[in-house]
Amino acid sequence: MNTMPYDKRTPADPSAIRLGTPFVTTRGMKEKEMKLIAGYISQIIEIVKPYAKLEFEDFEKQVAKLSAIKQISADIKKLCGKFPLVG
Repeated sequence: MNTMPYDKRTPADPSAIRLGTPFVTTRGMKEKEMKLIAGYISQIIEIVKPYAKLEFEDFEKQVAKLSAIKQISADIKKLCGKFPLVG
């Protein structure tokens, strides 16, 4: 949870997400992969919108069942497999 500059909402109910790149670049990912990641984030936001009013536990249960979310999760695992953590 994090606020953005000039955000009127609380950290518990943010109006935006803040993204950093250190963990992505540490794996060796570049601009191409960041575009993929941004696309996944955008897709997920659209997919979960209908569940936004649910309490967190109900939200989590409903979203976990969605085939589109499962597919994106598999795609992300595959992407991360191409860029393993070293160290």
